[in-house]
Amino acid sequence: MIKAILFDCDGTLVDSETLSACATDYAFRRILKRPLTEEESKGLLGRPANKILEEWFQETGKEIFEEATNYFVETMNKVKPYDGIEDMLHFFSRKLRMAIVSSSSKEIVMRMLIATKLSSYFEFIVGHEDTDKHKPNPEPILEAIKRLKIKHDECIYIGDQPYDIMAAREAGVKVIGVTWGSGNREILESYEPHIILAKPEELEMIGFDKFL
Repeated sequence: MIKAILFDCDGTLVDSETLSACATDYAFRRILKRPLTEEESKGLLGRPANKILEEWFQETGKEIFEEATNYFVETMNKVKPYDGIEDMLHFFSRKLRMAIVSSSSKEIVMRMLIATKLSSYFEFIVGHEDTDKHKPNPEPILEAIKRLKIKHDECIYIGDQPYDIMAAREAGVKVIGVTWGSGNREILESYEPHIILAKPEELEMIGFDKFL
């Protein structure tokens, strides 16, 4: 029996990834004196930006991340939930427990949830600071399961990136890939999620116990 849903945040619940790329590009131009490349932008999707930037730029990575974060926070009013997300969350809030597992910091995720009026739907957030390892490692999802005090087969993970699929499968959790944000169906299919959905309202039509 399914008791909980774990959600990725960026690109799954809220349309934040375009703004995030703009913020990082701003920081690159300020500090590195060049724009963010498309390849670099893709390399940051679904991963802890602070860790990746410090790996790429040992001397300036931390400064780039802080500059990008400041820009993002100052322009966060541009972040919006995807169409149908709030209705979907309201539907499931009457039946299931919900939490977020994100590669972003808890503070940034909470700010986005408050700005988009979605915070009341979730019991807690597992952010990048809560675990030593991050997606595609299963540790963040396992931490959420531990907090919920449920079994692995009693929850579903929903995300839009290959790292989401990889982490959930490694954690032994059923996983749904979504393409209403930046997720690409063809790419997600190659990582074998249990199902791929194109619209939030499709989640309401799934009989989870029957499907899983």
